[in-house]
Amino acid sequence: MAAFDNYIVTFGDRNGDNTITSDVLGFSTVIEAGIGQFGKMTANLTIDNNTGNYTPQEGGGNGTYKTVDWYSQRLEIKAVTGTGTVTPRTTIVFSGVIRGIDITDNGINSTVNIAAVDWLQTATGTPADITESTSAVNVDTAINRALEGVSGYGNGVTLQNFGDATATINPAVFNISSSVSQIARPAQTNVEALDIVSQTQLPAGPFVNYPGEIEFNTSPKTTDFNYYLLNRTLEKDVFFRGNVKFSENPTAPTVTTAELPATSLRVDFTTDNLTTVTSATSGLAGSTTQTVTATAAAEKYGSRSRVYNKTANLTDTDALDVANFWTNRQSTIRYTPAQITTTVSAIVAACGINSNLALSYLFSAKLLPFSLCEVEYTPTGGTQITHNTVVRRRTIRATPADTTIILDLLPAVDYQSFTLDSTVLGVLDENRLG
Repeated sequence: MAAFDNYIVTFGDRNGDNTITSDVLGFSTVIEAGIGQFGKMTANLTIDNNTGNYTPQEGGGNGTYKTVDWYSQRLEIKAVTGTGTVTPRTTIVFSGVIRGIDITDNGINSTVNIAAVDWLQTATGTPADITESTSAVNVDTAINRALEGVSGYGNGVTLQNFGDATATINPAVFNISSSVSQIARPAQTNVEALDIVSQTQLPAGPFVNYPGEIEFNTSPKTTDFNYYLLNRTLEKDVFFRGNVKFSENPTAPTVTTAELPATSLRVDFTTDNLTTVTSATSGLAGSTTQTVTATAAAEKYGSRSRVYNKTANLTDTDALDVANFWTNRQSTIRYTPAQITTTVSAIVAACGINSNLALSYLFSAKLLPFSLCEVEYTPTGGTQITHNTVVRRRTIRATPADTTIILDLLPAVDYQSFTLDSTVLGVLDENRLG
């Protein structure tokens, strides 16, 4: 599979999309899940402009896109996996808003560099005072209310209409967990909607999250700004799992059992987020600070602290769960796969057409973040070992020659919870109970 034989790159608004795949010289895109803070998604593309199609009219351009208002456009990258007898799968790799365009032109050759970000990074808002409410609300509902500015949650966010002000703007928060937590609404002064989400709501899980696709719908006529949210148990609903496995001896006897090859693997110690003491305090009146300390870890590594104030936790017990989450999951230094790299050419060579499903997971900005990634390898002079991890960040770098996929990983023993009867997450004395 050559890099661009199976990509579809488009830009446009509610008045129509433009397919520009054949002009793309290369691109990179990153999606990163946030834990208690906003996740992010970005993309950068290099476009061939030797025809002058992308040069603005005011700069002497007379090509196809000379009058495009680039900063009002949605950009999407899709991947189509599956050939031969395998049913093709179309997966959204990136969906966001163009936020930078740079044209290089020496009079002979010209290229365009486009930078795009997820919709959440373009949202704006106006401050408001928020009154306290101790009513229990599902976290996905609460975040949606903050973004929409309804039910006492302030003024909401302002989002682009993409050329049609008659379409309803619809932030759509999806709970992708097998369970859901409830939160409250602390009083706040002079805050914007994104501050409510980032300062009080996301830390109250803490909840894992990442931005999703921008969808133009016609019936009803809405522009949906999708957003995905994972409960503190960190267990995804079955419909949102994009689990993959990497093996030293990759095979794919069936589409669902494909084991993928790695072109490189970095194994490292988990010291970046080391935490030995966490304090969490709900923003509701009368709440008491909850502190959890890993004494043995503090004695070995020194004090590494986290502090969360004015969270949207309903009770002190919920705030205690926040403190337990960070201290219990991050007080042990582990030696574990930190980053794994593969290429589309290596996957197809090793697994053939049965790589279809696994490739669609690797490309998916919806399914892959915080899904399981099983890694089998043999260290030099050692014995073969298998580690279970979760995907924290995915980077794709595509050129006409090949596509490189890089996964940054976290140990599943700390970032998943015990699942009964699971051979991966149901290991007694190893997997956590929440």
